[in-house]
Amino acid sequence: MGLVEIFCAICGCPLQGVEYDPDALPKEGTKWLKEFRVIGKTNFSVRISHGTSELNFNISALGSIPAGNGPYVDIEDTNGVSNAWRLGSGYGPWQVYEADEIGTVLFPIHTACLSIIQHALSWRKHQTPSASSVMTMEDFYKVLCQQHERNSVATETMSPETAAAFGLQGLEWEHGYYGARQFWSQEWESEDQWEWLCADPIKIPTLTSDILSRLNPLPRESHSATQETALFSHTRITSQHSPTPFLEELPTEVLDHITSFLQTSSIIYLRRCSKTLAARLPIGQKFWREQILSGRLVGYLWDLDYDQCRQLALEEDEGMANKAWDWNRLAKSLMRDYFNEPDLELSKGYTAEWQARLENMNLKCKGDWVPGSIGLINRRRIWKIVQNMKL
Repeated sequence: MGLVEIFCAICGCPLQGVEYDPDALPKEGTKWLKEFRVIGKTNFSVRISHGTSELNFNISALGSIPAGNGPYVDIEDTNGVSNAWRLGSGYGPWQVYEADEIGTVLFPIHTACLSIIQHALSWRKHQTPSASSVMTMEDFYKVLCQQHERNSVATETMSPETAAAFGLQGLEWEHGYYGARQFWSQEWESEDQWEWLCADPIKIPTLTSDILSRLNPLPRESHSATQETALFSHTRITSQHSPTPFLEELPTEVLDHITSFLQTSSIIYLRRCSKTLAARLPIGQKFWREQILSGRLVGYLWDLDYDQCRQLALEEDEGMANKAWDWNRLAKSLMRDYFNEPDLELSKGYTAEWQARLENMNLKCKGDWVPGSIGLINRRRIWKIVQNMKL
């Protein structure tokens, strides 16, 4: 088998620059692809530690793809010497997606993807974690190792030729990286209309203006109307006992302070506990505005210009804008899940039916966002991948 290109274990995109129509994605917007690190239980010559104090794994300095490509990477130390630690032992570049000399696997990950993981970890601290929740960077490494093991098991039912190539270029995930996996070949295949897969998910200069451009005017008389959104289940919470009156009778200021620490969904469920709480916790436009501007509704807008947004809210409250905004509709848009295609059966590969589903997903993504937002679409894709990782 000839030398092949390798791809990020998180987003499934290449670790080298790609070229698209410059009007759709300028070359400057793909520079982030070249900046990656390697994660694994290995004593890299220079390491940046994350996770527990026991340092059960390491994250390398920046890597690069050596001449000749293949499933290998170069890692420079602070003196600019490539693979210094390995060369001292008589070895060359580091092989990824295969067990290393101490029996663990090395995974290449874009620095941008590592940043998104860290933002997701920070966001998750304010959520309600489950037993399978990924809470540390080391947990993410464990999930990658678990998926690598599943890949190995999947090859047992494949032909020798298929099994030899399976997982060579990157981790095989059931979600297919929501579109990226279909472009793996000997090299990344740059196809028109899919350029958003390689758009920079971190540097999004127009993020705030793109978000605010989605606000639609609302008739003033409906501005304060209470309405629950379809984002959450409408199942009403019932109990054999009447809800305790203590919470219902708290002063409004105290009740508001308590709910300020709750997730959006928890507030929705809380107000369904009784008619009194439903009346005291109105779910109107101001509620959805506060959920968005407080950062509680979605975690992927960490760099939203909240000062600019709150100035808009102030003008709205004081009537300076002569209009009210539909924050409820914006909340639905921010929570909409475009990346919800059924999981693949890895042993069956990427069928024509799967390709058709991806095309439909692509149309929904690009049809709902302005052209300048392709970096945000990609961020949401990677955020979904990271959020779905479970131990």
